Amino acid sequence: MGNKVEQLLSAWCETLLWLQVSGTGHDRLDGAILCPACGRVHGRCGDAMYPFLHMAKETGDAKWIDAAKGLFFWMDRVVGLPNGRLLNDIDSSWEGITVFFVEQLALCLKNYETLLDDVTVAQWRGRLRSATDSLVDYEELNVDNINYSIGCALALVTSAGVIGDERYETAARSYIEAVYPYFLEDGLLAGEGEPRSAITAYGCRPVDIGYNVEESLPMLLRYGLLAHDGRAIDLARRSMRAHLDFLLPDGGWDNSFGTRKFKWTYWGSRTTDGAISALLELSERPDDEFALAAKLQLDLLASCT
Repeated sequence: MGNKVEQLLSAWCETLLWLQVSGTGHDRLDGAILCPACGRVHGRCGDAMYPFLHMAKETGDAKWIDAAKGLFFWMDRVVGLPNGRLLNDIDSSWEGITVFFVEQLALCLKNYETLLDDVTVAQWRGRLRSATDSLVDYEELNVDNINYSIGCALALVTSAGVIGDERYETAARSYIEAVYPYFLEDGLLAGEGEPRSAITAYGCRPVDIGYNVEESLPMLLRYGLLAHDGRAIDLARRSMRAHLDFLLPDGGWDNSFGTRKFKWTYWGSRTTDGAISALLELSERPDDEFALAAKLQLDLLASCT
């Protein structure tokens, strides 16, 4: 399975690199990735910094470092805000996606800082601190879709490991504690709605299989591992097992009833890291239900590619 993961990552990264804009002399274009499907630049394209740096380490080719730096500068210039946060898109006012940027940037520095020059490291660390500071007391995230609270907790604890600020770890615990009451008796995770606490006249709560399996639960697991939080790890395992009831035979997800199905194809959403890494982390043997689910999903992504 590892070879297929590397092959797929390489194919995706090479294509993204081919789509990256450069040499126009326009600050709002250079460094960004132009989406051929939509004919526009998406504000979160900078999240590709991390896989680009992984490719740099694996191949030794400096083109990947240049590409990652280009993405950072585009995000910093175009969707970066003075308060440290980032906009979801050039025509959006939503700043919650800062949580994903912080985790990605922190991982870049944690794992690949030695690939970068001193000036770049200083710039990235400065941006990481200002962005993380802006998350410490971001009250809106505890009302909005629940994936943001989990993502914020993960971002804070990941950044704490790079910057070493204990305030981040304390804030991370407060965000994650707010999430625990939303796990239902059957193991599913509610709260993917606005407001997340909403209950309909028929007693229904907002649940989205797609967001849960591809974003919230993997982030909860990563948080638990980083923060040494056994409760988070156990909940992630129990809940992911419950969500496997909605895995289709070809590796896609049945999210037909999900509260956010309007932006979800049956094979997932590529605004997330996906479920595969979490499924592999949870698997205890090559043929258990988590490992088989990961293989089904990987095969599906390869076929779609």
